[in-house]
Amino acid sequence: MRLLTFGSRGIWGRLAAIAAGVAAGVLVVLMLIAGAGAMEARDLRGAWLHPSGTAVSAPSADETVVATGTDIFQGHRISRMDASVPDSGIPLPGISAPPAPGDYLASPALVELITATPADRLGDRYGTFAGEIPAELLPSPDTLAVIVGATPESVAVMRSALAVTPFDGQTFGGNENYQALAVVGAIALLMPAFLLVSVATSLGAAARSERNQTLRTIGASGRFLVRTAAAEAGLSAAIGAAVGIALFFITRPLLTLLRVAGERLTLEDLTVDIGTLVLVTLVVIVGSVFAATWSARRSGAQATTTQAVFERAPRFWRVVPFLVGLLALIGVRVAGSALPIPATIAVIACFAVLAVGLVIAGPYITYLTGRVYAATATSGAGVLASRRIVRTPAAVFRSVAGLVAATFLVSLFATAVTARADADSFGSDVLLPSDAVAVEFNPAAEHPVDEAVLVDVLAAARQAPGVRDVIVAHGNVDGTFLTSDEAARLGAAAIPDGPVLSVVGGIFSLAPDTAALMSTDLTHVTGLPVAAVIIRTDGTPAAIERVRTILLTLPDVDPSAGAWTRGEFVSNADTNLAIQFAEIGRFAIVIATLLAASVLVMATIAALYDRRRTLALLRLIGMPTTTLRGLITRETLVPLIGVTAIAAGTGYLTAWLLITSLSADRTVGWPDPLMPIALIATAVMAAFAIWIASFAGRRLLRREQVRYE
Repeated sequence: MRLLTFGSRGIWGRLAAIAAGVAAGVLVVLMLIAGAGAMEARDLRGAWLHPSGTAVSAPSADETVVATGTDIFQGHRISRMDASVPDSGIPLPGISAPPAPGDYLASPALVELITATPADRLGDRYGTFAGEIPAELLPSPDTLAVIVGATPESVAVMRSALAVTPFDGQTFGGNENYQALAVVGAIALLMPAFLLVSVATSLGAAARSERNQTLRTIGASGRFLVRTAAAEAGLSAAIGAAVGIALFFITRPLLTLLRVAGERLTLEDLTVDIGTLVLVTLVVIVGSVFAATWSARRSGAQATTTQAVFERAPRFWRVVPFLVGLLALIGVRVAGSALPIPATIAVIACFAVLAVGLVIAGPYITYLTGRVYAATATSGAGVLASRRIVRTPAAVFRSVAGLVAATFLVSLFATAVTARADADSFGSDVLLPSDAVAVEFNPAAEHPVDEAVLVDVLAAARQAPGVRDVIVAHGNVDGTFLTSDEAARLGAAAIPDGPVLSVVGGIFSLAPDTAALMSTDLTHVTGLPVAAVIIRTDGTPAAIERVRTILLTLPDVDPSAGAWTRGEFVSNADTNLAIQFAEIGRFAIVIATLLAASVLVMATIAALYDRRRTLALLRLIGMPTTTLRGLITRETLVPLIGVTAIAAGTGYLTAWLLITSLSADRTVGWPDPLMPIALIATAVMAAFAIWIASFAGRRLLRREQVRYE
């Protein structure tokens, strides 16, 4: 402790650097834990908006009957619940006065949106405003939700009608795919965090190595060196953990600015219990002490020699875990439902093996890259760099492991956020143009829609601003039918012969590998009930929302089924799962990139500590500063070039395998536009890290050079 307390300014600077690295790692871990807990708490709080119950066969005046669905307003999703709540039925949780038929309750965010929007575009869909849904019942301050009062008979005929028993709906977090991807994301983001803590600890070990050799030479015992290393590592790790915890509580309000599925997290949900804080602190301290004592024993064994210690050349076996993880993930993708275990468990296990395998394979790939570079290097800096890469590939890879992990994560997340419903699942010819909004009826209902009742309403709809055409489709239990004239007015690309055409796959034509319109034996639609109403608009947001309101207020329409454009209907297949991971993935890209730059700076400085004697002697005999800068640059860029391409390609392939293994009807597109931005930012940070390391190296070697002189 006297060595630590009364040491030089360099000792305290080193301790501060180690503590800073540990603090950053602890901060990221706590943010992940708090974020996961906040999302679960949010889901639980809003679970009542998606209740469970039994199908309604005949409405009862004594039971609570609800129908849930999703409404759309200019891309915003609104959770809609049509409810009949008698005095003797199960009450709505936390709501003392349920809305009467024709009235509605809305969340504060939706009230604000309705107030700022003309009534014919939004408010008229729901009736008369009767009050707000209490904020404590909502997942987020940004939640858009509405409860529309209705009669038992009107709710019972809706497709999603349920007799509630009771309001204990399933949370979104209960989705196995969601949980699997959440675990995968946590594993991926923890990689650079743990690397940062590991490299911070190795910085202390590198800086202690020469001091330990000196102490051992003058008689200090190995046990003494181990105790000293443990004290230093434990002290710096404890300080770093405390700082990381403090930073977490300071930065918690910033996390509430993060939108997940378009909604912010609340500060009350972003908590970490005291037991978790203690556990994280103990794990960090114990891990740091273990790493420091192991390093001290190793450096103590080398205390009597000044010869350079080279690593054994890595063998091919280092690539085996990586290949096993990748092939296993491919196997999960191919096997699909034939797996003897749940796909979610298999995906998590395979990804963990793949991620760890990439780190294990890094030194071998670095070694091969170094050998290729050594054959072509001619400058002094190039020769020195190539020799170190070949002789100490594991140490060199540690320096760039953060950036390699960041590249892998950037590629993984940037590809995963593009997950969407597979285009092949919607392979039929387009029936609806992009400017049309449609609402569907159930032609097989006990009381189908009377077309005569719609005539006046649709006549008025034709005069609404922005409306180009109104088209009525008919149907029966065999399908939906359009006249050739109506199909032409929709702009159908190919119209088969015949006065009446069959609509394949429904109004939104989602049937795969078939035409949207086919010939039929019908010659007229007279007598067929109404199956859908389609309104073409001028394509402006105002016209689309005005038409949507008209359609949702048609007689006998099922508002829980919604009124959709084709694009909205297809994107709805992605649900909030893809939306949430798109937003979380972009946030993870930023965090991973920042962590990677920190890892690179610390690892490069640690490498300079390891070689300060050799480099100082080279400076003493005339090596210019530019050679030192070139040495650091080449030792960083050469392994990066070799491993980064593999990491980026693996990230894309892994994302595709993950998404398609968990959901066969999904695919991924080109990486998110944030990917090139993140990669450019990573390159800039790498250059900045090289500059910082060069500056620190010059100062370090200047002190060493003076000492040797």
